Amino acid sequence: MRSADSLKFTLQELGYSATFTAYSARRALIAAAEFSPAMIIVDLELPDMTGYQLARKFRSHLRRHVRQTPLLAIAEPCMRLDAERMRVAGFIGCLTKPVVQLELRSMLRRLR
Repeated sequence: MRSADSLKFTLQELGYSATFTAYSARRALIAAAEFSPAMIIVDLELPDMTGYQLARKFRSHLRRHVRQTPLLAIAEPCMRLDAERMRVAGFIGCLTKPVVQLELRSMLRRLR
């Protein structure tokens, strides 16, 4: 939860509006359908499922806007990241924790 709150604060410092922090995959699915976010940032290690599992649920969601929302992954530095697996899951990029403000800014600018 602290990591998610820290990321939300970093986004706000960069001038972005982080409207909702879900803290779990189940809550993220509900929030994405209700809020229509411009982007969803997913931790690959969630308490109730993996980020890959959550990405598959987003990509197969009944609501079109949820299926089409860009997904950005956040991962522990020690995790072995498979670029092809991330692409297939629907992620457009990945940052490591703790997220560095400069790297986040750079990634968000590339995604515009």
